Amino acid sequence: MKNMSAVRMEAGGAGKDRAAVFSRFYSARLLRAAACLLLCCGLAPSPAAYAADAGIEFGVEDDLSVFGLAGTALDPDVEVKGFAVFGATQAAYTGAVVGPGSVVINGFLAVSSGVYLVGASTFVSAGNIFVNDGLPGQLLRKSGSGNLYWANLDALGDNLGNHVATATLNMAGFQIINISSLTITGTDPATGYSLWLSSGIYMPDGRVEAGVYSGSGLLLTELNASSLNSGTVPLARLSGITKAELSPAAGILDTQLDTIASAGKVLDSA
Repeated sequence: MKNMSAVRMEAGGAGKDRAAVFSRFYSARLLRAAACLLLCCGLAPSPAAYAADAGIEFGVEDDLSVFGLAGTALDPDVEVKGFAVFGATQAAYTGAVVGPGSVVINGFLAVSSGVYLVGASTFVSAGNIFVNDGLPGQLLRKSGSGNLYWANLDALGDNLGNHVATATLNMAGFQIINISSLTITGTDPATGYSLWLSSGIYMPDGRVEAGVYSGSGLLLTELNASSLNSGTVPLARLSGITKAELSPAAGILDTQLDTIASAGKVLDSA
């Protein structure tokens, strides 16, 4: 395509009039403008034209629309190879990596479908995470298919079989029920006892075995004396014995008697 000087020289040499000269000049300008418009609108024939980075910025005053519909993985409709910022630019971007492929959004982002995140995601605080459904006090649990769902805390249960306590278990007045058996191996440092009860033990169908019993034994009213295999019965326990409890073959010596209330058969061995 010839420039303005070439058009003027050619017109002068051929003896054209001034109107023809200006017509050729403006036609050339219009062709150049049309070619630039085709390139900017993406209407140029394939292969697409590329421009190397020469510090040139391309700006759009109002709207920018991309109408490509046949994009592929290797040839998408829109490709942004470098660092991109949507919204206001600034000297530094907290948490962002300034480099090829990185995107900063200085504004709100709305996604109408799903989001797939591979790497770690950071939230400034837990208070910035909002979920529309669920009830206060509920917890998130994972289902067998991998999604999360809300569950009540009391429905979770507690598998105490694999718990190891690292501090004193305080039941805060609540009961422990339906125990199959109880094994205690330690002692209380303050009292020396392994089991401390503020009241009694009720075992209608069981028994208690101990190496040593300590205490008054006041409530052992149904204790069978025939079960006493050894030891000495305190004299206070024998104060109520009468002749009905003495066997005729008891063999009591007269020296073991202080007085005899009435006559009887007494062997004098003195």
